[in-house]
Amino acid sequence: MHAATLLDGTEVAVKVRRPGVVERIREDLEILRTLAAAASRRSRLLAEYDLVALVEEFAHTLRGETDYLHEARHAERFRMAFASTPWLRVPRVVWEATSERVLTLERIMGVKIDDLDTLDAHGIDRRAVAERVAAMVLTMVLRDGFFHADPHPGNFFVADDASIGMVDFGMVGRIDQRLQDQLVWALLAFSGGDLERQVDVLLELGIARPRVEREALRRDLAQLRSRYAGRSLGEIQVRQAVGDGIAFARRHRLQLPANLALLAKTLAMHEGLVRRLDPDFDLSSAMASYSRRVSLRQLSPGVLGRWAGQGALDWGRLALELPQQLRRLMSLAERGDLEIGMRPSSFEPVLRRAERMVRMLIIGIVAAAAIVAAAVVFAALAHH
Repeated sequence: MHAATLLDGTEVAVKVRRPGVVERIREDLEILRTLAAAASRRSRLLAEYDLVALVEEFAHTLRGETDYLHEARHAERFRMAFASTPWLRVPRVVWEATSERVLTLERIMGVKIDDLDTLDAHGIDRRAVAERVAAMVLTMVLRDGFFHADPHPGNFFVADDASIGMVDFGMVGRIDQRLQDQLVWALLAFSGGDLERQVDVLLELGIARPRVEREALRRDLAQLRSRYAGRSLGEIQVRQAVGDGIAFARRHRLQLPANLALLAKTLAMHEGLVRRLDPDFDLSSAMASYSRRVSLRQLSPGVLGRWAGQGALDWGRLALELPQQLRRLMSLAERGDLEIGMRPSSFEPVLRRAERMVRMLIIGIVAAAAIVAAAVVFAALAHH
């Protein structure tokens, strides 16, 4: 980024794409794809980790970084999302001086977030800044499903009032509503001691395979948690922790889906950032607390009504499709052409729909009970 001043005196930061960068990146990505495909063919272990999908995810992110119109739109989206958050500053895009090759943004002033000596000299509360960093990333991930995926210290600046300025929006991540809901329940599961729920979460997120030895996974997970739970980052030997994690993943053939790899990297970088600001800050506790608040919002009347409405549509669709599907099955059986193959993966869409409908039914029952309870309470109050 280059500091500059517009004709009207506005201070801006300008990013200019170097000639030939796009072509070189395209060539490098092609080499990476070839290597990933070859490694997956030669190694069963590497094939299980789906290196090709990870390279494609990386390629998609990198292509976005080279088109500054994409980055400008990302900046605008973050600015709109946090418009009501007074302590987070997102630069305004100067559209008349922005193109695919040139990006011009309002200049953000402040102290680099990891310049601890200067932060202390300015009397800035580092604990407050750490709390805001945590709130920022959790809001992006669990509320918006759109997050800044390059949170290194050079992209954040702190003003004297402890407000945070965020820059560089080339690398972003996206997660859909279903994954957001799964992450909320995952954070709640891992913040508690229910190992069975934790194993369920690994399966639901696609990290553990359906054929995993559940009891062995639960036992090793308990051992891993007992070794590191409650210990501060300074008490943990990073090399040993990474080694234990890799061994655990290999033993149970765990695989981080491509859409979660970028998120995991981002959360790890934020963890390092808040720990640097305040070594005693516990990001995992903040994540669990935020998840509890989100889970309570998911039970609000408006959300319950939306889920119940979707459930009604699912039941209606099932009612329309079921007779036709049954007739086809009976016709195949009469001709002797009906074959049944037990492949668990083929049942996954059906099971997901059934689970979804059961969930909607339960929500409908809970909502109805809540309405009846409210009516009884209001009637009792009216008699008084």
